[in-house]
Amino acid sequence: MRRIGLSLFFVLIFFGMSTLLGGKHISENEKFFLIEADAHIETGDIIFRTGTGFWSPYFAQLDERNGYSHAGMLLKSGRGSWFVVHAEANDDGTDGVVKKTPFNEFIASSKKFEIKKNNMSATKKNIFIDSILKHLSQKTPFDNLFDIHDAGSKVYCTELIWLAAKVAGIYDFGFAVKINGLEFITVDSIYHSSFLSDVSL
Repeated sequence: MRRIGLSLFFVLIFFGMSTLLGGKHISENEKFFLIEADAHIETGDIIFRTGTGFWSPYFAQLDERNGYSHAGMLLKSGRGSWFVVHAEANDDGTDGVVKKTPFNEFIASSKKFEIKKNNMSATKKNIFIDSILKHLSQKTPFDNLFDIHDAGSKVYCTELIWLAAKVAGIYDFGFAVKINGLEFITVDSIYHSSFLSDVSL
């Protein structure tokens, strides 16, 4: 029980460090967003959001700058349908997995979101995408202990992205931040990656 409590404490600290910069606010017109964006975004691009789940307000409001609390990878599938592949826990912090969520559902559960362009080379991006899809097919469990040294046996949202970049040979896509002696891949460290840039619509 104490271990779960400590994990939750670190979760709150970790997500509170992420920063909101120029996020897109949800509006009644969001269902048309992808019609406009489709020519500018690709599978492998990264989406950040501040969610509406039970824990998201705590994660976002711990930082006075109102940071993002979650991140995932965009995936175009089938006949032009967009999804987000992401690692997410249930509201009680348990039993989460890497999953694929329809884009409209993902942003419907968001207060704010922002898409960043993934500027890896085509070869590295394909490896990056394949790595994330492997976690999806394996239904890799959510890492509620936030341990980046478990060889990816469990992952949280930004760890999933960071590990996939490492598989692609990119070791500085995000960086570990030490909090109370433990290392975390923060939303902020992924958001500010030199491999990501703003999407121009």
